Amino acid sequence: MKKFAIEIKWGIRYIFCYLAWAILEKTLGIYGENMSFYMLSSLLFYIFAGLIYSLALREKKTNYFNGHMDWKQGCAT
Repeated sequence: MKKFAIEIKWGIRYIFCYLAWAILEKTLGIYGENMSFYMLSSLLFYIFAGLIYSLALREKKTNYFNGHMDWKQGCAT
């Protein structure tokens, strides 16, 4: 389980970020009267999701692979 500690930590962070984004969309009325902005709000969330993903890979590279990670290790992560 210790082997997957970094992935679990960043997975939990992603879940909280996604829930906060969904609550923000709900309070702004994206699911109701402002449905036309749903596509834009989804695209904006992908920026945050990409940021979380890249930060997770960077931490995995520095802390688990000692600063060197090849494509095979990155795809397996």
